[in-house]
Amino acid sequence: MVLRLVRLTPQRLRVPQMLHQGMLNRQIAYELQAGETTVKAHVSEILRKLNV
Repeated sequence: MVLRLVRLTPQRLRVPQMLHQGMLNRQIAYELQAGETTVKAHVSEILRKLNV
């Protein structure tokens, strides 16, 4: 799993860390200065790369 996480962009790598902290998508979007839709796309891509 760690090897698959290495393939993520730095921005996408921050998303699971923030989710682990219990942040909501809108909070993550605010922190990353991105839209909520972008955060959802990051989560989907992360799950896809992890084969989840």
